[in-house]
Amino acid sequence: MSLALHYSICPVYVASHAAHDLGFLREELERVGAALTPLSTLPDGQAPVAHARHNQEYQVRDGGNIPALWARAEHADTVLVGSTHVQAGGQLVVRVEDDIRRVQDLAGRRFGLSKSLDTRRVDWWRANSQRNAGLALGLAGLGWNDVETIDIEHGLPVQGTRGGQDWEGRSKQDIVFKLPFTPEFAALADGRVDAIYTTQGRAEIYERSGQFRVIEDLARYPDWTLQLAASPYTLAVSPALARERRDVVVAWLCANLRAARWIAANPDAAARLLHRHVYHETVADVAAQIARIDFAPSLSPFNLTGLQIGADFLHTAGYTTNRVDVAAWLDASFLDEALATLPADA
Repeated sequence: MSLALHYSICPVYVASHAAHDLGFLREELERVGAALTPLSTLPDGQAPVAHARHNQEYQVRDGGNIPALWARAEHADTVLVGSTHVQAGGQLVVRVEDDIRRVQDLAGRRFGLSKSLDTRRVDWWRANSQRNAGLALGLAGLGWNDVETIDIEHGLPVQGTRGGQDWEGRSKQDIVFKLPFTPEFAALADGRVDAIYTTQGRAEIYERSGQFRVIEDLARYPDWTLQLAASPYTLAVSPALARERRDVVVAWLCANLRAARWIAANPDAAARLLHRHVYHETVADVAAQIARIDFAPSLSPFNLTGLQIGADFLHTAGYTTNRVDVAAWLDASFLDEALATLPADA
């Protein structure tokens, strides 16, 4: 009987999207007797929880590092087998008509932060916003005590993983303006707050509506540690999968390595493919992004340092009770085997 491999892929720039759509994952997994089973096949309401907690016996999760780090710290002895660095620090956004031109002008103003009421999962968007908006404030000589933090509560399920949300036939503006995990956008639009944080192409969509302005962009600084918005993205597997079905993990990595090579060789087609899976509004926007990304899964010292910075923030800020040691989390032998066994022309 074929092993049912539960999986989820965040709507971010990772090779797993191309590996899936091009059939590489299916091909590689079939060779080792495994079949893809999206988390969306779980009973109602369980998929978003499984995506965050990594609680399925045989599971692969590729995407933003905050849920992966939280799962490792609090719930599951997962194994990190790859990562993808994407420089995306994010932006601070205000209404176009407001008298806020610099971050310094936010002193005494209302800053909106999303607050999830779903205690089953880490509040990943709040954590992402809190870290990166805090960095932006700090660059302007401000701190959280200098602004009025307004919590924008929501209890809707966070979707967006493969199988969890159908984007077909919807414009990116419609998707971004209605994301359940970013309710602070609506609060900014209707005047309940004066500024918010966002990233992953959403700021461009806000600005193109003619209603909003970016007053700070962390991408403009040379300091790469200011550009870790849930990146490096993490490819993590469940402990049972790593322990019992090493061949399946290696097969996934082989598929992703093939996809990374295809993206590098076919940037225009890759931009069209990935445009279906990420938030950036146009194919041209996506093309500009992927030109700067190495999609091959990596466990480089650079990526691991970025992950440790994220892990330490989550612990210091109280999102995890246990500290993640990234060096103890990873196992490079799976990626080494995939690199050694994959033909050069695959």
